[in-house]
Amino acid sequence: MFRGGPFDQSERIYLGRVAAFEPEPSREALREHSHDDIRWWTADGLSSGEHAFGPTRLPELVRELLRDGPPDGPVDVGV
Repeated sequence: MFRGGPFDQSERIYLGRVAAFEPEPSREALREHSHDDIRWWTADGLSSGEHAFGPTRLPELVRELLRDGPPDGPVDVGV
């Protein structure tokens, strides 16, 4: 459910490396989320347990990526 209505969602997540920068959310993004929702997270911050993420395994997936490098093929990240 999202905003009172059912929805189905399918996503593809890609790894990309870029130079550091501060995110500048669009007005549309700010209508959907609070300004505090759009920011960079450290691996430790993801694992703090203070916030819920989708996919729920995101902290684990990031730890694996940092430890093992990118996977050889697609990974089912779950929900």
